Amino acid sequence: MRRLQHFHSLPGMLQIARLPKQTTPSSKQSPTKIKIYSLLSTGQNSRPVTYSPTRNQKMIKFTYTILYVHDVEKAVRFYEMAFGFTRKFVTPENDYGELLSGETTLSFASIDLAGSNLKEGFIESSLHNKPFGIEMGFTTDNVEAAIKKAVEAGAVLVESPKTKPWGQVVAYVRDPDGFLIEICSAMS
Repeated sequence: MRRLQHFHSLPGMLQIARLPKQTTPSSKQSPTKIKIYSLLSTGQNSRPVTYSPTRNQKMIKFTYTILYVHDVEKAVRFYEMAFGFTRKFVTPENDYGELLSGETTLSFASIDLAGSNLKEGFIESSLHNKPFGIEMGFTTDNVEAAIKKAVEAGAVLVESPKTKPWGQVVAYVRDPDGFLIEICSAMS
């Protein structure tokens, strides 16, 4: 039995461990296997579930998040100034744009473009309403400095930095369109 990478996790979170590819006697590579551990509220591991994609099936990868905003250029500029992300592009029509933000692309679509894709409509984010039950999480070595820079760029402070019992520093802001952002130190 192979050893899995060690993960630090909190109760109620998922742990995902990738097992190395196995070599068959004919030296052909078999599909990658994934073992998923769900931690119970007691912090004890439950039974692992192994997921093995078929030969023709690719692993799903989280590639981008799209925020529906009123002004794509303005939103892109905010994230450049507040967090230092790098602009990939904004369309000439100002209806779609992307930023490099690490391994996942942060994208923006205009309210009109989003409406053309979602015929049933959607709930628009707004600072006038409570935030959605979802957040974007950005890690940094200096949460206090990142919060200060974000607020100077136009973010609204929701929760000042606090150190959690597990040692992580966590704070919350909302962007000018009302989206909730967690700024935190990395889990150690």
